[in-house]
Amino acid sequence: MAPADREERSRRITERLRRLEAFWRARRVLFYAADGGEVETLPLLERWIEGGRKVILPRVEGETMILVEVDGLKDLAPGYRGLLEPRSDRGRVVPWEEVEVALVPGLAFDLEGNRLGRGGGHYDRTLACIGPKVLKIGLAFDFQVVDRLPVEARDVPVDCVVTESRMIEAGGGRAGPPRNS
Repeated sequence: MAPADREERSRRITERLRRLEAFWRARRVLFYAADGGEVETLPLLERWIEGGRKVILPRVEGETMILVEVDGLKDLAPGYRGLLEPRSDRGRVVPWEEVEVALVPGLAFDLEGNRLGRGGGHYDRTLACIGPKVLKIGLAFDFQVVDRLPVEARDVPVDCVVTESRMIEAGGGRAGPPRNS
């Protein structure tokens, strides 16, 4: 996808995401820093921080993702697979139970919220630990949504998937209705 197209599609996805009541009411959101094929979240992350909200990003340490609260992009550096993540000397490690909403990347999602990741299992292990109270939102481009993906026992589905043209309530509608505005 051309960079300008990815930027525009990502903008439309984040605007749709911002209409979800559960998202805009949350105070602590687990973001991710995208690679070139994922929905870009950094502009939304910056607006979130400007609004005085807490931003949490993952840092990969071995087989584990550590959740770290950061104050801004200055706290990030290239890490696992070259992706931006919190520097080891910055931020506060956040217990999983503090997360209210988790934004989840993926190569593909299906209509039931299953996701295809990059094969490391980091997100599945983390999503299993943060538990069912956390709203898990997959962000994807329309072409990344398929009817069905193969599922393994350790896979953790998301509650909904937000694309540039729709919201798929995969987990029984936990995302709630869009706000009116």
